[in-house]
Amino acid sequence: MPEQQPQAQPNELHVDAGWKQQAEREKEELAKKVGDAKTAAEPLRSSPSAGPSPRPADAEEKKRILPAASFELLVQQHVTAILLALGHLPDPAGGRSAVDLDLARLYIDLLILLREKTRGNRTESEERLITAAVYEMQMAYVKARK
Repeated sequence: MPEQQPQAQPNELHVDAGWKQQAEREKEELAKKVGDAKTAAEPLRSSPSAGPSPRPADAEEKKRILPAASFELLVQQHVTAILLALGHLPDPAGGRSAVDLDLARLYIDLLILLREKTRGNRTESEERLITAAVYEMQMAYVKARK
């Protein structure tokens, strides 16, 4: 008789022990393929008509340092989107300010939704931040509508 494997319970975590080794093997194979492709493409890069080859060191030097994800950053992101939609900030792509009241209203509604859904889970400083942000953005919206 074949041996039966135990059935996992619905709330029990099933861990495949070999997944890390498999992932490492796949990663090494991919690195080999990429390395071989880079070696094969190297003569093309050095030809005069191909132009200057990008240096990997330049890419590393230009790495951006991003802030840590936080509630404050999420609120700030919504406030920035509202200010853009109200024309208080220039559009990063075109450099011009444009007013889109419908978009501003959407982002204010999202900020209010964020406030409602996080009620009871915020620190005192987060509470002050979201309360002030909602109030200020609503007042800016009302002013823009006039």
